[in-house]
Amino acid sequence: MSFEDSDVVRSAVRVEGFRDDEFNYQLIRALGMADYGGSAVGECLAVIAQITDGSPRSWTRAFDRLALQVEEQGRACLAAGHKVSGRDHLLRASTYYRTAEYYSGGSGADGAGARSQACFSLAAALLDPPVEPLGIPFAGGTLPGYQVHPAAAGPGEGGGPRPTVVAVGGFDSSAEELYFQLGVPGAERGWNVVVFDGPGQLGCMRTNPAMTFRPDYEVPLRAVIDHLSGRPDVDADRLALAGQSFGSYFAARSAAADRRVRALVANPQILILDEATANIDSFTEQAIQKALKVLFAGRTCLVIAHRLATVRDADRIIVLREGRIVEEGRHEALIANAGLYAKLYASSHGSFDDLSPEGDAADHVSTAT
Repeated sequence: MSFEDSDVVRSAVRVEGFRDDEFNYQLIRALGMADYGGSAVGECLAVIAQITDGSPRSWTRAFDRLALQVEEQGRACLAAGHKVSGRDHLLRASTYYRTAEYYSGGSGADGAGARSQACFSLAAALLDPPVEPLGIPFAGGTLPGYQVHPAAAGPGEGGGPRPTVVAVGGFDSSAEELYFQLGVPGAERGWNVVVFDGPGQLGCMRTNPAMTFRPDYEVPLRAVIDHLSGRPDVDADRLALAGQSFGSYFAARSAAADRRVRALVANPQILILDEATANIDSFTEQAIQKALKVLFAGRTCLVIAHRLATVRDADRIIVLREGRIVEEGRHEALIANAGLYAKLYASSHGSFDDLSPEGDAADHVSTAT
C-alpha cells in the first residue's frame, strides 16, 4: 500500500507560527528554553492550535492549561517515586506558567507567575547539584533569586571560591527564565551563576510591590554584589555581569559604577555608538570595523561618525549639517548623488582637490542600521 492510498495521519500539528509578530516572538522565546529543559518543542507547537491569533486572552488560557497539565504530570511522577521525570515536568511547567503570565498583565500571589516560581523551586531542589534559592536583602525587603552551582560544587561540597557571573534580566524577564538562558550553560563551564529578580520585575514585585523600576539600577546590583562578596564559594576577584535585553543597560550602569565588576557581557537589542572609530590608527580601525560587523548582526544600531567607513554598510545613512538633515539613503545612492556625503567620503578616501568649499569639518553623519 502506498502512502497516497493510506488513511494514516502522522500528525495534525503543522510547524507554523502566528501572523501577529509579538505572538511569534513569544512563541520562539518559549521554544528557546528547550535547549536546557525549560520547554518541549512538541508541547509548544501543539498549543498553537488552541490559540486565536492576536488574542492575548486565548494565549493566556492555552498556556495556563498546558502548564497545569504538565505540573500535574510532574507531581504525579514525584508521588510515584520518579524523581527525574517529575523534576523535568516541573521545569517545563515553570516556563509555561511564565509564558501564560506575559499577556495577563501580571498576577498576584496565587497567579501564573507565582506558580511558575513554585514549580521551579520544587524542581530546583531535585537538580544535581541543587539550585540554591537566594533572598538578597535590599531596601527593607529581599530580591528573590537562585545561585546555580557547577557540578560537584554545591553548598557544603567544597571546591573553593569560583568565578561568578550575575545574570541581569530585562523588563519582562524572570529569574527562572534566566536559569535556562544563562544559569545552566554558565554552570556547565565551571562558573557560579546568580539569577535574580530586581525592582520592577514581576518576580520581585509579587512580594515587594513598592519596588518598581528605577533609573539607578546600579544600586540594587550593588546589593547583589555585596551579598555575593561575602560568600566563601564566590571568588570576589572574578566577578562578571551578563545583561540580557534591557538588562544589558542595567549591567552596563553597574559595571561603570562598581569596580568589583571585572567583566561585562551585554546583549542589547538597540546599540548606540558615538565616534567609535575616532582618534585611532588605520590598523586599529580595521580591527574595530571587523568586530562591529559581528556586533551589529541582529540589532538596531545608531552610529554617529566622521570616519565614514564605519557607516558605509548601514541600511540608512543620514547626513546632518548645522543640525539639519541634508541627505539620507544608502551609501551607493549617496555617492551617485554626488552631494555632501560624496564630498565627505572623498575627503577621507580620495583627494581634497576634488572638493568644493561647501564640505567642512562641521558636517556629521548618523546612521540607523
